[in-house]
Amino acid sequence: MSKELRILLIVFGSLIGVCVIAFGALLFMLPRLMHNMVAASDNPAAMQRTASKIATFVVPAGYRIRSAMDLTVTQTATLAPIERGKAFQIQLQGMSIPASDSSQDQGASLGLKITAGILHCELQPDREASYIVRGQVIKLHVMACNPKGGRGLKVEYGTFPGNAATARITATGFGGDFDDGALRALLRSVR
Repeated sequence: MSKELRILLIVFGSLIGVCVIAFGALLFMLPRLMHNMVAASDNPAAMQRTASKIATFVVPAGYRIRSAMDLTVTQTATLAPIERGKAFQIQLQGMSIPASDSSQDQGASLGLKITAGILHCELQPDREASYIVRGQVIKLHVMACNPKGGRGLKVEYGTFPGNAATARITATGFGGDFDDGALRALLRSVR
């Protein structure tokens, strides 16, 4: 067997070994991650604990935490109206990895610019609003989508100081279902 063939076999063998180890680690971690997702979704107290890792806030009147996931380094909580039939939700995301406000803002802007292009949406800088949350001024960016024949989707997003190192809020709703009052009430309640 030639020297080049032996080196090639060693390289491919090593790659296969790394893949097997990674797959084994994934199989080991997957049940733990799935348990955190299911437990939070089925248990209101667990959903509240997950949400409090992101930020300390009061759920707006007429809303509930519909789902929450805690994946160790990232947490997500989704608030939705108790009343069925309203197409509006507020999503809070927290990450344990710290990032500067400007890098958070740039990352969120880039992601939503890509989404805007796919969904034929327009960023509306003239409709941005600023709020004071925990003594800091945060800016909510606004994006409007008016698909042909659709009801028009509105998205407001931004980063804010929360309990997580990085906290982000995204509110999404169609037409008259977008609830500015609930979004503002939630932001005002963050402690």
